[in-house]
Amino acid sequence: MIQEACRRAGIKYSAWHKAMAKPHVQALLEKMKTEYIQQVETMAERHKARALEIAADLLENAESEAVKARMVEFFRREASPAASITINNTVNSGGYEYARPGQRVVEIEGSAEDVTDQGSDDAGN
Repeated sequence: MIQEACRRAGIKYSAWHKAMAKPHVQALLEKMKTEYIQQVETMAERHKARALEIAADLLENAESEAVKARMVEFFRREASPAASITINNTVNSGGYEYARPGQRVVEIEGSAEDVTDQGSDDAGN
């Protein structure tokens, strides 16, 4: 896929690979990724707000009782967020991390060996 992109851009794969090894190019790539993710999250929030407006309108104005009942269920689900678990397996190189509003962050300290050692102690008792 990268080789195809290089071909379309008119650069050699070796030149791309050489450029990607440079710190300032890597930093720019990470910055662009972060900006893209923020744009997508902003767009998703905008669409979610619009969906809530439409759902509220349907709840108030729909002639079908079935549609109104579905909207009630929809708003009930929105009021009580489901539990979710996110595992980040990347190495933290320092700096800032963005946690969305309402997001729960759990930090686990220690090593896997500590957990394994504790587990073997419990099994021996």
